[in-house]
Amino acid sequence: MRPSGIRRADWLLYNLHFVLEHCFGYSRSERHFGARKRALFARIDRSLEGSARGTICEVEPVGAGLSSYEFQQRSRSLAPLVFRGAAADWSSTRRWSLDFLETRYGDRVVLLNDNAGLVDRANPQEFATLPLGRYIRMLKAGSLSYLKFSRLVDDEPELKNDLDLAWLRRFRLPGSFREETYAFIGGRGTRTPIHCGFSGSLFTQIAGRKKWFLYAPEERLFLDARTDRTFYFYSDADPGEPHAPAYPLLRYARQYEITLEPGDVLWVPPFAWHQVENPTHSIGLSYRFNCIPAALRSSKALTALLFASTRPNVLHHFLVTMLKRQAYIFTRPQSALGTGEAAGEAGLREGAARAR
Repeated sequence: MRPSGIRRADWLLYNLHFVLEHCFGYSRSERHFGARKRALFARIDRSLEGSARGTICEVEPVGAGLSSYEFQQRSRSLAPLVFRGAAADWSSTRRWSLDFLETRYGDRVVLLNDNAGLVDRANPQEFATLPLGRYIRMLKAGSLSYLKFSRLVDDEPELKNDLDLAWLRRFRLPGSFREETYAFIGGRGTRTPIHCGFSGSLFTQIAGRKKWFLYAPEERLFLDARTDRTFYFYSDADPGEPHAPAYPLLRYARQYEITLEPGDVLWVPPFAWHQVENPTHSIGLSYRFNCIPAALRSSKALTALLFASTRPNVLHHFLVTMLKRQAYIFTRPQSALGTGEAAGEAGLREGAARAR
C-alpha cells in the first residue's frame, strides 16, 4: 500500500532501493546506491514540506466482549487496537511478579539475545544463557539487559494455565496457523528499537507499564527501514528524535502512541512497526499466530521479502520453531549456548554499579 502524499514513481523507486538492500546487503547497497536514495528522500522531503503528515494518533479502545467477526472487520484497517483491562482478572495479572518468577522458576535457563535491530543500541547486550533467577537479580540491581521472546510460559504448564487462552484464541484470524507465546521481562529504562515481523500479536501487559510507538506497515518509507534477510525488519530511527538529520522523513511518519497498564491487551497487526519502552519494571506476554492472508493485506512487499529470507531460510525457520521450540530470532549456533555464565556475572556487576 502506498503512503498518502507519496507519488507513485517515488514509492516504486523507494521499493527498488529496499529490494536492492535485501539482495546485496546494506553496506554494498549503500556504497553503490546510497547517494541516489538520499536524493530521493530529499525530493520527498521537499514535496511534503508543510503537509499535514506527522500526526500522533490514539490507539482505538475496544471492549473485551468484541466478537470474533467484529475483530476480523476491525483488523482490516491495519490499525492497532487496545482492550483496556481485558486481562485484569486473569491469574497471570494477579499472581505474576518478579519475586514470584524468581522464587518459582529461578532455576529455569533463559536466553538473552543480541540480534541486530532488536537490542537497544545505547545499551547493547551479549548473547547469553543464564538462570532466570540470576537474570531477575541483575534486573533488580539496575541492569539494562532485556529478556525477550522467552518460551518460559510455553514450557511451564502452570504459567500457561494462568492465561485465558480461550479468550485470546477468539481473535485468531481466518487462515491462521500455529500459535506461540513469548514472555518479555525488562527493567526500568529498557527498550526494543523499531522493528516488525510476520505474525499478528495480542500483547498482554501483566505487571508494570510499557510504552508503545507504532506505525502502519507502509510507513517504513519514513522510518528508512532496514532489511537484513532475516525473519524480521527493523529501523535505526528513534521516535524520540523526529528531526534527526540521518532520518529526514521521520517527522512525516504517522505514529500511534499508547502506554499499557497491567491487564491491558494490545493488538499489533502483522508488519506493524513498533518500538517499546519500559518506564517501570515490566512483565508482558505476546500471544502470536501466523496468517498469510493478513500478512499480505498488511504488506505484499514485506511478505515476499520475508519468504525470500536466507538468515535462516523459510524451511529452517519452521524446523527450528516447531522441533526445537526456539524463537526464530536466535540465530546463533547451538555451540554458543551455555556461554553466558560470565556474561551473566558481568551483567550483575554492571547492574550493581548502576544501582550505586
